[in-house]
Amino acid sequence: MPIRSQALRLLVLGLVALAAASVAGAQSDGRRPNVVWLVADDLGYGEVACYGGPVPTPRIDALARSGMLYTQAYCLSPTCSPSRAGLLTGRPPQCAGFEFNPGSVTVSAGEGRGLEANQPGIARSLRELGYRTACIGKWHLGPLAASHPLEQGFDEFFGFLGPSHAYVPGTGEEANQTNPILRGREPWDEPEYLTDALAREAVDFLERSRERPFFLYVAFNAVHRPYQEPERTRGRFPKLPKDAQTRAGMLVALDEGIGRILDALHELDLERDTFVCFTSDNGAAPEVGANGGLRLGKQTLFEGGLRIPMVLAWPGRITAGARVDVPVSHLDLGMTALVLGGADERVLAGFDGFDLFDARAPFGTRTLLWRVGPSAALRCGDFKLVASNDSRWLFDVAHDPEERKDLRSELPELAAEFDRELQAALPTLPEPSWDRDYGGMEEDVLGQPYWVVK
Repeated sequence: MPIRSQALRLLVLGLVALAAASVAGAQSDGRRPNVVWLVADDLGYGEVACYGGPVPTPRIDALARSGMLYTQAYCLSPTCSPSRAGLLTGRPPQCAGFEFNPGSVTVSAGEGRGLEANQPGIARSLRELGYRTACIGKWHLGPLAASHPLEQGFDEFFGFLGPSHAYVPGTGEEANQTNPILRGREPWDEPEYLTDALAREAVDFLERSRERPFFLYVAFNAVHRPYQEPERTRGRFPKLPKDAQTRAGMLVALDEGIGRILDALHELDLERDTFVCFTSDNGAAPEVGANGGLRLGKQTLFEGGLRIPMVLAWPGRITAGARVDVPVSHLDLGMTALVLGGADERVLAGFDGFDLFDARAPFGTRTLLWRVGPSAALRCGDFKLVASNDSRWLFDVAHDPEERKDLRSELPELAAEFDRELQAALPTLPEPSWDRDYGGMEEDVLGQPYWVVK
């Protein structure tokens, strides 16, 4: 299989090794670190300022300056629910039955779609290692009793079970009683703008969790629809189109919410004991978001749907200001958290991914695989093959991240090799537990599903 240039690979491994050395030093006092995941919803690769976005995001940018910014980080699916299933279970989403979104709360409940009871996962394993665990925000992994966050390894839950929820109290989907805000299992009447409320709940958890290590998963629903900005940001971006103004306001609120959480870590003297990751579940829908010039977006297996922002920070432990140009996956976040949490080889064997602080891990030559119905993609080294029905594209995504030049005619042997590798790899993914229900919602002008590209 192709590999990255030796010079670039050595540079990347050098940066990772620096981070690993810092982390190893921090472990000398025997304290296991806290883990905080801050996950945005449908936030494109090019939307936050540190990735070139036009909207000021000073708190996310400061997090990047204090830690490591990844330029080639990948989610596990270009749609919300499968991406989250993979992130939280530490395996490809198909291993938990998720290849497609399960539908609304009503559809999911009626069809029995969601995580199964006793599903192995990152939260469950960390809790067994003595961590206190909390899920705050969007769940989207099934409304069934067995699928509830409190049955999937989390000690606490505040958020909603469905795919989306209104931000402004008393409007839109917020009034839908099939998908209420829950505190634990009980409905909760939330008076605040939802992004602010999620940040508030995260801070409250931090204030109550200083006595032992914790895992805090904050799954913001910003900047996913419905598009509702807080009153305080209205009119702040008059030069943008109206819809873009609203999304920009939502992004500002997200940045502020993240800032509140980071401030709480600092004020509670937890900052140097906490490993923080900021990322997105998948790329933005290209008609509303910005993917930094990457091809297409959400629901597709091109870079716009799969490549996402990812920043790691741990003051005094992670090398500040590092920029890492190596392919990494959301699977690596779970593996890293488990290693930092003290999981033994028996536990680690049940999960996929690499420890991000392991300088020996073959990040530069790894194989990444995705499947969504009749579409699939495989990346190894610099190259990526995208397949949809009978169509094929081969790109050098390390040097052509916009996927502008199809290399199949120039590199026919490599294209054939990748196609053989893809066909051999696809059977390793379990079949999904349910089919995609289009409902006429996601068809393009060709009458094809949006993620099947001609």
